[in-house]
Amino acid sequence: MLPALKARSDAATAARCIPAETIREMQDAGFFRVLQPARHGGYEMHPQVFYEIQMALGEGLHVDGLDLRGASASIRFSSRCSTPRAQSDVWSKSDETLVSSSYQPVGKVERVDGGYRLSGRWGFLRAVAITASGCCLGSADPAGRSRRAARDAHIPAAAQRLTRSCTTGTCSGCRRPGSHGIVVDKASCPSTAPTARSTASFGKNPGHAVNTSALFRLPWAQVFVRAVSTAAIGALQGALDSYVSIASKRVSDEHRQGDSASILPC
Repeated sequence: MLPALKARSDAATAARCIPAETIREMQDAGFFRVLQPARHGGYEMHPQVFYEIQMALGEGLHVDGLDLRGASASIRFSSRCSTPRAQSDVWSKSDETLVSSSYQPVGKVERVDGGYRLSGRWGFLRAVAITASGCCLGSADPAGRSRRAARDAHIPAAAQRLTRSCTTGTCSGCRRPGSHGIVVDKASCPSTAPTARSTASFGKNPGHAVNTSALFRLPWAQVFVRAVSTAAIGALQGALDSYVSIASKRVSDEHRQGDSASILPC
C-alpha cells in the first residue's frame, strides 16, 4: 500500500484531507478490525499486531499511521468502556462502522429526564472523523466535580458539526490529515452514558460484560499511549531509510575533482 499512499500525499495536503480511498483501503485490509470485538466482526488480535501495522504505515506516511491509531484506539475504548447497548448502537447496522474520539474533558453534561445532554467544542480530530458514524467525546463529571472525574459519551455524527480553524486545519502538521474540530449543542445521550473514565483505568468496564478477551483486560491508557507513539517510531525509521538512500547517492565536489585529500591544506 505504501507506494499508493505516498503518491497521494501532495494531493492530500492540498485538499487538507486524507483521501477516502485511503480509509477504504485500510478497511479492506482489515486494519480497523484488529482491536475490534469478535462479536461485532473484529479479530481481537494481539496489540503487537496492531503496532506493527502502525509502524509499517508510519514508515511511509506518519499521518496515515496516526489515523489508524485514532479510529482503532477509539474502537477499543468503545469495546471496553461502553455498555453493551452503546456498542450495539455503534455496530448494529454495520461492523465496518468507524469511531472517532476527542478525550479532552471540556464538554458540559446536563441531567435531563431520561438521560443526559452534552454540549461543547473539541479540537484536533483526525480525518477519520469525516467517515465515522459517531465520536467518543470527553466531558466533566455531571455533578461538576474536577476533571479527574471525567466521563466519555458516544455521540452520533448527526448531532455533531465539524469545524476547521487556523489551528485545527491549516497549520503545519494538521493540513494533510484534515484535522477538524467538533461542536455539539445539547446532544442527547442514553441514560447509561456518559461512562466514568476511571473505569478505563481500574478495570471496572461495562464492556467486560460481553467482551471477555484478554485484549480488553489491558489498561486502556497503556494501549492508547503506545498507539500514539508507535506511528512516530515508524516515521523515524522511514526518515532514517530516506536519509541513507539519498546520502548514499550523493557525491561531493571534491570527489568529482579527484582525491579530496590532495586539495586539503596541510
